Amino acid sequence: MKFLGGIDSGTPAQRLIFGILGAALVLGVWMLFTTGANPVFPSTIPSPVKVFYAFGDLCRDNELFKNLGFSLGLNLSGYLEAIVFTIPLGFIIGLFKYTRWGFQKQVDAFRYVPLTALTGVFIVLFGIGAPSKIHFLALGILIYLLPVMVQRIDEVSDVYLKTVHTLGATDWQTIRTVYFPSVLSRLSDDIRV
Repeated sequence: MKFLGGIDSGTPAQRLIFGILGAALVLGVWMLFTTGANPVFPSTIPSPVKVFYAFGDLCRDNELFKNLGFSLGLNLSGYLEAIVFTIPLGFIIGLFKYTRWGFQKQVDAFRYVPLTALTGVFIVLFGIGAPSKIHFLALGILIYLLPVMVQRIDEVSDVYLKTVHTLGATDWQTIRTVYFPSVLSRLSDDIRV
């Protein structure tokens, strides 16, 4: 077993056993704090038993799966909207010097906007329904993803750029054959984050 200097992956059986032990420990601490003669959090956190029994009520009385699907749809819509706006905007800002000079500072400053402060703006613009929630989620993702995309454009290896220029590629061919594949392959990891 390695403690420092690396993690020993262990066997699948060992990982399974320790995964079960970790879950049992969390469940045990949860039960310790919420059940017994003197629960620490009696009115704030329900016991695991109450949560388990409430699942049936949630499915029967509160349309759990319908609401779960609706929430997943909102999140997916927000992600897709953010990606649809971020990819072209990121390429425009990252690839062209005039747009970078004009908007790089705003993109960098945009990272520090407190999103909760914009909730009222979204309610005024889009109401309190699903569109407001989708646009708000999209903005939160766009704030993270746009600067990362510009950074990914800057990280494209100079070797590839010199190679395509040596071969006589036009600017559009360079964008299409070097920037798009390189940036989008690394951006997929950023989108998951």
